[in-house]
Amino acid sequence: MTTRFVGQPRPKSEISRRSLLAVTSATAAAVAVPLAVAALASPDANLIAMCDRLLAADDEGYAIDRPWMETTEKMPAHLEARAEALGDEYKSLRERIGHTPATTREGLEAKARAAMRHFGLDKDENMDPGDDEFVPWSLCRDILGLA
Repeated sequence: MTTRFVGQPRPKSEISRRSLLAVTSATAAAVAVPLAVAALASPDANLIAMCDRLLAADDEGYAIDRPWMETTEKMPAHLEARAEALGDEYKSLRERIGHTPATTREGLEAKARAAMRHFGLDKDENMDPGDDEFVPWSLCRDILGLA
């Protein structure tokens, strides 16, 4: 790649950072806006948002805990406090989700995704048929079209 100096004309094949940012932002907005509008338009918008937040809290909590799982070192207090807060939020959301009926297919799928996080799955995301939670896990897979 040749160095280009300020004031030197830009070759036709080179895209400016500003143009690239504009295209990237427009593309992201074109995808995100319809999804957000669809979720807001749904009678289950609140349920879907709670399910999404439950999954995000679980992901963040796992990301905090993971480096400390195989060490004897103590987790720093600020990380421990954040992980505990996320765990409390997860439990609260799980209860609220459980008490909120899904009235649409989107709400049912969001609830099934949240429920799937609860199951202790093997590395292939399968469950032993002898497991007590095999039937609820199978139902969630059916709802999500994973069977």
